[in-house]
Amino acid sequence: MRLPRILLAMLATFALVVGFMPTAHADDITATYIVELKAGVSAQAVIPTLLGSDAKILDKVISGGIATLTASQAKALESNPYVKSVRQDTQVSTSATRAVKAKASTGTVSASAIQTNAPWDLDILDSGNATLDGRYTAANDGNGVTVYVVDTGLYRASAQFANITVAAGSGFGVANPDSSDCDGQGTAVASLIAGSTLGAAKGVTLIPLRVLDCDGSGFASDLLSALDYIVANHTAGTPAVVVIGLGTDAMTDLDTAVQNVINAGLTVVVAADFSPVDACLSSPGRVPGAITVAASNSSNGEATDTSYGSCIDLYAPGQDVSIADITGSTSTATGSGTAYSAGLVAGIAAQVLHANPSWTPAQVWTKISALAVSGKITGARSANKLAGVGSTYDSFVKASFQDFLGRQPTSSELAAQSNALSSGTVSVSSYLDKLSRSDEWLSAIVTKMYQDTLQRGPDPVGLAGWVSALKSGQWSVAQVASFFYASDEYYKVYAGNSASSWVTLLYQKLLNRNPDPLGLAQWINQTNNPQYGRSWVAYNFYQSQESRMRRVEALYQTLLFREPDPTGWPFWTGTVLQTGDLVLATQIAGSQEYWEKAHVRY
Repeated sequence: MRLPRILLAMLATFALVVGFMPTAHADDITATYIVELKAGVSAQAVIPTLLGSDAKILDKVISGGIATLTASQAKALESNPYVKSVRQDTQVSTSATRAVKAKASTGTVSASAIQTNAPWDLDILDSGNATLDGRYTAANDGNGVTVYVVDTGLYRASAQFANITVAAGSGFGVANPDSSDCDGQGTAVASLIAGSTLGAAKGVTLIPLRVLDCDGSGFASDLLSALDYIVANHTAGTPAVVVIGLGTDAMTDLDTAVQNVINAGLTVVVAADFSPVDACLSSPGRVPGAITVAASNSSNGEATDTSYGSCIDLYAPGQDVSIADITGSTSTATGSGTAYSAGLVAGIAAQVLHANPSWTPAQVWTKISALAVSGKITGARSANKLAGVGSTYDSFVKASFQDFLGRQPTSSELAAQSNALSSGTVSVSSYLDKLSRSDEWLSAIVTKMYQDTLQRGPDPVGLAGWVSALKSGQWSVAQVASFFYASDEYYKVYAGNSASSWVTLLYQKLLNRNPDPLGLAQWINQTNNPQYGRSWVAYNFYQSQESRMRRVEALYQTLLFREPDPTGWPFWTGTVLQTGDLVLATQIAGSQEYWEKAHVRY
């Protein structure tokens, strides 16, 4: 590619102005420097000449490079016309501590994604009001979302990661040859994101990027290299979260790099400093587009040693939380730090992106902010928001009320049902069964039957009788429907008062097609045969495979907002013959797919 003329002219000027970098004196001490170029200057074109062929080129998150220089060489570069800034590399470090206590993994997770005996830091996320009940229920598991963990690497042998995808990742810097973890913080953070019993979003794909050594220390240059790697290797449009559990003193170039990761469409979650200072004094926590997280404790107080201030976006559990440890595959520990708070928020972000994979980082933050509980942190010196996934049952109750009853629950109904479900007093299946047999929904079913057949609303006595029969189980929906279609009122008034016209309407109403000649003749004969009659014929039409397939399709469209899949359609079509329509509705509404879609809707 031909370089623009202006760049060629600048390069020529550079040769005249700078010439060769000053030769180092024997007593000059070398150090690593980060050189950021001015806007519009190509790092690929300039850095090899400017810093030498061994320099690390950065061209995704900033335009610049990393090289070993003497102080005099660095000083000379400051006056170069292409250079925006020259900064000696600075140290970055972990934002957490751990008190290792080997113990068994915490909690169990059921097929319905309700985790019992959950650690407090997970438990509090789904309460909706910052209270504890010993359980954790996620809106979804974050499947399909990638989370880049920029930290100390990952201990892959931990049982917490046995059932998730962990990519190879990479290491950055001489001290970090690969993505393994010899410090422990990266493993701990990852376990809070996706651990089988410790994680907030147990289905994400983890990519560990190691920028800190075995002592939890590293350099800003390695962090910049990791961020550049993310943007260079991430597939645009794929939902992803970047969690950074470390920081350093304020660095403009690091802030720029993080903002450019966000501009590339990745949601960035940053741990605030784990020291009681203003969070606006450090990078990258002060970046406005990043989600910067402070730590809270189990009493909903501001955690000891968390930073604070206007650059904090919200709090999340971070003091004495349960984490995976690197001393053994089943070892866990208790730890404190803002890095752990950031890990939990990264898990929440993954849930939001699972439900809304095309959302921008700003949209993800808006949802996280809306899910957070306000005003619960005592002694808060920052935005008083406690991270959470919302009261997960609120969305489910709202969706099921709308789908079964055609309305939203009142505030008292919502509170009562959500509390009963979240506490385990009532199971999801029992709740749905009660809803499906409520007078309100059964009245709606019977009213529709009146309108579909008799083209009128029900009379009070008739409505009450049919509802009672359905509620008690005396008759099934199929039986009641057949009674309506076989009634004298329907047959004589609306179905032409002949077996031929009546059977033709059954084809059209229940099978959505006109009859074939052979089938029509057969059903007319059975209608006129006293051994069978209209009720028998109507019931067999209603329970035919064609009719059941249509009813299953209608339930998919109503509850799941899609057409049935090739596997589900025949399965549920066979099931409804054995269980009946009411049970079929509750089974589909009790599925994980319905649960997740309820959280997208509400």
